[in-house]
Amino acid sequence: MRRMVAMMVLLVSAVAAPVAGGAAEGTGAVYGEVIDAVTERPVADVCVRVYGAEMTPTEFSAVSNSDGGYEIGGLPPGEYILEFDDCEADAYATVHDAVIITAGKAVVAHQFLALNAGYGSIVGFVHDEESFESIAGICVDLFMAADDILVTRTLTGSDGGFQLNPPVGDYRVRFKGCEGNSYETQWYDGAAGWETSSVVSVADHQVVLGIDAAMVPVPVAEGAVVWGYVVDGVTAEGVAGYCVSVYHGESKVSTVLTGPDGGYEMEIDSVETRLKAWACEGHEDLGTVWYIDGLEFGDADGFVPAAGQVTQLETIVVGDVRFSDAIDSIFHSDIVWLAQEGVTAGCNASRTLFCPGAPVTRGQMAAFIHRALGDVLEPKGEVTFTDDDGSIFEADIEWLASVGVTDGCGDGTYCPDDKVTRAQMAAFLHRALGDILVGEGTIDFADDDGSIFEDDIEWLASVGVTTGCGEADFCPQDHVTRAQMAAFLHRALGK
Repeated sequence: MRRMVAMMVLLVSAVAAPVAGGAAEGTGAVYGEVIDAVTERPVADVCVRVYGAEMTPTEFSAVSNSDGGYEIGGLPPGEYILEFDDCEADAYATVHDAVIITAGKAVVAHQFLALNAGYGSIVGFVHDEESFESIAGICVDLFMAADDILVTRTLTGSDGGFQLNPPVGDYRVRFKGCEGNSYETQWYDGAAGWETSSVVSVADHQVVLGIDAAMVPVPVAEGAVVWGYVVDGVTAEGVAGYCVSVYHGESKVSTVLTGPDGGYEMEIDSVETRLKAWACEGHEDLGTVWYIDGLEFGDADGFVPAAGQVTQLETIVVGDVRFSDAIDSIFHSDIVWLAQEGVTAGCNASRTLFCPGAPVTRGQMAAFIHRALGDVLEPKGEVTFTDDDGSIFEADIEWLASVGVTDGCGDGTYCPDDKVTRAQMAAFLHRALGDILVGEGTIDFADDDGSIFEDDIEWLASVGVTTGCGEADFCPQDHVTRAQMAAFLHRALGK
């Protein structure tokens, strides 16, 4: 236990040696510990602010660490008032005390704080179950007893001890490895989960002692090597100098930087792992993405890398991540262009996917052309079909017919759910753009002879929208995928 001192600042004579990073030439420093007046435990997360003699604000401040320590350097000589305030809570009463700073000297100023009414304390110690050594840096989380709501968190100090200062009430306490510690999570008193943990009741100004934990180390697993790429969702190019961090549970254990091509490689333990790609200091912020495609920790996919093996991970996409499933497509630039022009918003409600390999239906085709050319082509009259009532593409389909791009599929129908073939795609574009794009020369394909769409196909090639599907072939009966459709539209409309 620390030596008890009256509740006042303990000012020790200035010493010649400045604290590390504290008193520089022509300036002074102040440092000390913040201590609970009853338990004599160090108090973390206390804001220590420096004011002028007349309570004028200054730029100097610090926050006490898990051992209650604080340090403020670079203070010009003079009289100051230190304010000790429970900056993230209201458990302790704010205290002010005066110090005198001398050039080249470091003043020691310890402060004892008293709890406000309506608060109590929970005190305990954490040690390793196998070695019985105290463990610093263990996260101690306080939850409401009635529901699983996190109230506050603190870290164990260098002696393995901690103190929480909650309002009067009933609580449950969780202990988990963090700050690089690998220990199995447990609840007080040794419980495996919130529901079975013992309730800790706190009364006004009561100190609840003995809320201890013996932590079980997580076995050290054989190492694994993982590698992958971080790429820009717009350009599809690798992002150099981006941070990729490894998390075991909620604890960050290591970080690497991506190389010139956006690649990274790391050796990690073969335990459940999560990865986060984020903008390092000084790098353009393209967003934080949890592997794979998660925007926060709870969206992350945990995985266990194979021990002793090298594993390639899926690409992490930052920046515009609307179409992360198209990042590896050879038509990626066409897909991005299509989105930027407002022709597509993707294939899911959250607009994060494009479904590049999915076939295009006739209803979708009508929507794509309508969005792209709605301000260019003029309707010539109202046209209706008998099989598009209730379709989300009904307005697009009837517009497409009204501008002369389609007559439907027969007997007053449009067949909105039928898949579009490459030959039909050629016909759609030829009818829509035939008066706008003029071809150069004649290009003949070997496999479109006799097709009712032969003229459309050869026009499409003559204006540079297609080179076919192979040597001298167009593959007119193949269905068009959404990615291929993006390429056709980009090449045609981009002209």
